[in-house]
Amino acid sequence: MTVTINTGGSSAMGFSKDAPFVPLTEVVHPDEKAWRLKELPMMRQMGKARELRRIQFVWVQRNGIIYEWSRDLGPAASFTAPGCDIPSLWEHTVGELWDIAENQRLKDDHWQKFAAEGSAESRLFDDWREQVEERSKVIRNRSVFWRGGHKQRNGFPRKAILERNQN
Repeated sequence: MTVTINTGGSSAMGFSKDAPFVPLTEVVHPDEKAWRLKELPMMRQMGKARELRRIQFVWVQRNGIIYEWSRDLGPAASFTAPGCDIPSLWEHTVGELWDIAENQRLKDDHWQKFAAEGSAESRLFDDWREQVEERSKVIRNRSVFWRGGHKQRNGFPRKAILERNQN
């Protein structure tokens, strides 16, 4: 096992340059208890070019010290799922967190599609605007005339009209 020291500024755990250093490890065991797993797109140097890659981070504890482990999952463009942050608080193992993260990557689009369909079908704002306009016309007791008919509102109490429209 090789342990190197991170400068703290590039850690996905969210430390600033003034925060303590986070030691890195190159090996984790699937049965090892974990603090948390996080996946996010990050810029990585690939040869001479910088590329946006999907990186998975896992934090484990060894001898009272939290170590950071990471692996490159591939180009970020090949993932449709948003990044995830799964807190474990020593309840789950690294292997369990890997399974949870993979499950989220594969099933993520259900709720995104649901939200997109709901917003595409939503008439909430349109219905609200139409209701406000209709109530405004009723309150002002305004008559409406159109080709082939009319709605005469003069001479009727507003309270009766509002009660009729509520039923």
